[in-house]
Amino acid sequence: MTERKPTAGTEASEAASQPHRVRERLTIRLFGREPLRALRIRRTLLGFVSYFTYLPALAVAVHLGWVRGGWASIALILLLVIVANTLFYALIRSGITERWPFSDPSLTAVQIATASLVILLLLAVLRRGTDLFLSLYFASFFFGVFQLKREEYLRVALFAILAFLTFFFWRLTAQGYPLRAVGKDAVSLLILVTLLVWISLMGGYVSTLREKNRRARAELEQALARIRELSVRDDLTGLWNRRHLREILEREIARIERRGNTEPDGLALAVLDIDNFKTINDTFGHGVGDEVLKAVAVRLETTLRRQDWIAHPGGSASSGDPEILASTVGRFGGDEFVLVLPETGERGAQACLERVFRAVADEPVATTAGPVRVSLSVGAACRRAGESSAQLFARADRALYRAKAAGRGCFFTDEASASET
Repeated sequence: MTERKPTAGTEASEAASQPHRVRERLTIRLFGREPLRALRIRRTLLGFVSYFTYLPALAVAVHLGWVRGGWASIALILLLVIVANTLFYALIRSGITERWPFSDPSLTAVQIATASLVILLLLAVLRRGTDLFLSLYFASFFFGVFQLKREEYLRVALFAILAFLTFFFWRLTAQGYPLRAVGKDAVSLLILVTLLVWISLMGGYVSTLREKNRRARAELEQALARIRELSVRDDLTGLWNRRHLREILEREIARIERRGNTEPDGLALAVLDIDNFKTINDTFGHGVGDEVLKAVAVRLETTLRRQDWIAHPGGSASSGDPEILASTVGRFGGDEFVLVLPETGERGAQACLERVFRAVADEPVATTAGPVRVSLSVGAACRRAGESSAQLFARADRALYRAKAAGRGCFFTDEASASET
């Protein structure tokens, strides 16, 4: 065996894809594979990064001498921020918060409450400019828009306000607190209360709109799925309809042709007709005729599911090809049904059709007019190499007419003689 050397183009392609694979592995390691959990982690990291956007303002405050302890105090606060957010990340990344009895696995309210305490710690070390840094509350509460409802928003706001009140009274009782600062801090408190209540109400409103949009989108998706289902299903029996049957057959033929087979590929098609169905309608009425059609559909579908389980254990074809379709039954119109039997062949199709015959004919169909005996006429054909779906169907249809001409209650294949039930 000769060794195949990589071409220059292949080497360039592999070199270009290498960074992409590295980024993909890092992304999976950081965020995991579960999309909703990854979204929660991204929001947490976004909140963590937002703390550092205030570093320039803090640097100016340190330079102006507004911060007690200078950079040491700021470093301590940043260390607490890193520890707290690392803990949040670890809890969310592990998935443990999804098993807790909380309505929010992303811990949004807890993270905002933690941010409020961090802001209070910053205000405690500021000699001046406390009112300037109240905007930090706005930044922290903004993240609640992603998740919190109005009631949750107001609870977090109440926590932040009570924490600030505690801070306010602590400053009042501290030694050396100038009385002229009381009025200024009271105004700051009033501003904070107004700000947090307004953010809570607006954030809750946005959250409500988002939830309504989510429900509307889910309902729309369900409606579209229902419309798609109705477009491919027969109204009466629930089986695939004529149009979708043709699509299934075309898809199976396309799969076979992709493999490049030149030999017979085992795809079989059977056309089934209920014998003397017009007599059933004329004798018992169309309502009973509909009951017969639905009962036959159930028996066909049940028999094919059993056949597939025997032939293709675990729901995949015995050949191991994941593209191979399961055997399919649909109502082609009136009292005519069609079976698409992939990877079956003439002998396998005959065995399957014998089971179908027994399933339909062995027991009468229970109807509101009493038990009704039903039999089938069937025509079948195995696909020849290069044959189109229309050609395959035409041969199966010719075999069906031969079965009817032979006295009904039997099946013909286009390649063989009749077989009686």
